[in-house]
Amino acid sequence: MWHWVRDTVRVRRARKAAADMLVPIVEQSRARLGGISEAVWSDPYITGLVVMLISVVARVEGGEFSERALFRIQHGAWHDITSVRDSGIAERFMLLNKGRDRDFELGCHNAAAFALVLFSTKEMLEGAGVPLVDTLLDSPVAQREDVREAWSQCFDAYICARANDPVGCRDQL
Repeated sequence: MWHWVRDTVRVRRARKAAADMLVPIVEQSRARLGGISEAVWSDPYITGLVVMLISVVARVEGGEFSERALFRIQHGAWHDITSVRDSGIAERFMLLNKGRDRDFELGCHNAAAFALVLFSTKEMLEGAGVPLVDTLLDSPVAQREDVREAWSQCFDAYICARANDPVGCRDQL
């Protein structure tokens, strides 16, 4: 019984960590873009990007999880982040993954690149020769300029390109 309780606590903590980290970033995009339609959340690239980020944050927070536990984290955090109910995210994720959808895989790849920015440390950046403002990594994640810029490239720019309104969107970015 205690094993189940411990796993439940770990899942909740990881789900909360993913939502706490990603919701403010997504909300900034909502504000910049004047909203995000529900159709965006069913796009294979966006699915790969967000679900992979949820998984990365969960693993940073709680270590390894069983497939079932990771599914619960992804499903709950997806709803927390997107506000989309009963989206069928689990089925979509499995089908896109098994089908090796190129847009989905690109979203996963970009999530890994974004996670490097998200979890970068002062030492990592200085070691790479990146000029750094002392307070850059001390501010909340959503307020960091490097995070905003990377997210805008991974998320906002993709949405604008898919909307066939790159000029109107560019004004928002």
